Amino acid sequence: MNTSKKIGNTSLKATFFATILFWTIIGSFEGISSQSPLIIIISIIPILIICFLAIIITIAPIFSFLEDSNNEKQIFKKCFPFYAISSFIICAYSVLISNFDEILIAFIGTAFFTSIISWVWYSDSNKSKL
Repeated sequence: MNTSKKIGNTSLKATFFATILFWTIIGSFEGISSQSPLIIIISIIPILIICFLAIIITIAPIFSFLEDSNNEKQIFKKCFPFYAISSFIICAYSVLISNFDEILIAFIGTAFFTSIISWVWYSDSNKSKL
């Protein structure tokens, strides 16, 4: 599968996952109002943009740079642990400096889990179909 299709498929999956996760967390903090469905639908656009940019900036370059000498499974095994550790450290630090603001915790937690699962989807995109 070519890179642009992998990026697109992974971005769509990540957007769906992030939207569900973020609004589930927000709903547990603040509850759901009558305007929430409209806000959720509108929020899909910035979530898609953020997911797309995150995949293009953090995941795709690693696979593109290393794909000549390794297959995707080898790249995943070599790089994913370092990505997950550094992502966790950045997110944990962000939570600490946010003074544990609930909205920021929801955003940061969603970003962390979405980035981790996006690695799996990107590396496994040859086998799955959207």
